[in-house]
Amino acid sequence: MRNFLFFGGCMALLVGFAFGVCSGDDFDKLQTLKEQRAELALKMHQKRLDMIKNDKSLLQLQKKIIALEKELAIRIDNDPNMRSMAEKLSEIDREIKDVEGGGD
Repeated sequence: MRNFLFFGGCMALLVGFAFGVCSGDDFDKLQTLKEQRAELALKMHQKRLDMIKNDKSLLQLQKKIIALEKELAIRIDNDPNMRSMAEKLSEIDREIKDVEGGGD
């Protein structure tokens, strides 16, 4: 899932920037650089995943980080103020959906 989100984010940035205002030569160069950047970022991400997969100490460290992130999320989500804000956010999201016509 993280891979998909990362790749999707890179592609969204690439497409978004591709429609910026540039001269022909600058646009081509910018397009090429952005494609190279997106490709390299994807390769770096894959390399990180491979390193974690193949190195037991990195894998253990990743598992510890995930456990800590989960504990952090639980503690934050259990805060009454955060719960209240999350509920308000959900209400606003529902209202936005209703206004956009998707409130079925």
